[in-house]
Amino acid sequence: MPAKLELLPRKAFSLTFSDDTTVEGQFGTWALARFGQRKKLSLAQIITLFDEPQIMDVLEFVLCALEYKEREAAKPSFMTEIKLSRWIDEYSYETGETGVLMKLWAHANSTDVKELPDGEKKTEGSLRGVNSSELSMQEAEV
Repeated sequence: MPAKLELLPRKAFSLTFSDDTTVEGQFGTWALARFGQRKKLSLAQIITLFDEPQIMDVLEFVLCALEYKEREAAKPSFMTEIKLSRWIDEYSYETGETGVLMKLWAHANSTDVKELPDGEKKTEGSLRGVNSSELSMQEAEV
């Protein structure tokens, strides 16, 4: 079976290796906090770093998202930088697609639109470029 990427709602995703091993991840508050903890960065420093991330920063953030799902399911740690890099290489070789790491990065920074019960839509954006006063104004508009 070829390597596979599945982008799921709420910034979740799954990676399938050629040997059928599947791992899940989810970008969110815990993954962001874990990334900051590992890199010893404040939230302001993370936001600045994410404006022009290095490849290893994106890999590290994806690893934090994968670790979140491992911990949530009380599974032992499986993923490493090497295994994730191997999956990226497998995926690119087997599918002919390049830029899979950037697909994951875009998914982490995507905006989910949710339908509210009365038919209105609420947008849940990423942390990038939004301060708390803007967030309050956005919520007031919804």
